[in-house]
Amino acid sequence: MTAPVGPRTWLRRFHTTPDPATRPVRLVCLPHAGGAAGYFVPLSAELSPVADVLAVQYPGRQDRWHEPAVDDLHELARQVVAALEPALDERPLVLFGHSMGALVAYEAARLLNPARLYVSGCPAPPAGSGARGDHR
Repeated sequence: MTAPVGPRTWLRRFHTTPDPATRPVRLVCLPHAGGAAGYFVPLSAELSPVADVLAVQYPGRQDRWHEPAVDDLHELARQVVAALEPALDERPLVLFGHSMGALVAYEAARLLNPARLYVSGCPAPPAGSGARGDHR
């Protein structure tokens, strides 16, 4: 089963050629605070030949502006995971988050145990914090 991908959903796929199902890795990108899935269009263009690139569209952003934003980081991660679960298959899952998206990706990784987690624009959580500490 595959998760819905497209307008008004959590997940966006910008490049479908070659067939996403034939790509060996699924890469899920999480944008910065105030950012949107479209931030990752250039990255998707570069990596689509080797990865099924999905970008997360948070509620309250772009075409989901009418939906209430999620103001709790852990709840946002839980909702991202719930949206991703139907799309998971035997392929390795890789998460990439930038800035606030790095925090969401980290929390989602704690729930999903992906093959890899890449983050940028955000310091690592304090050692031994269990990621529940203050990330400022």
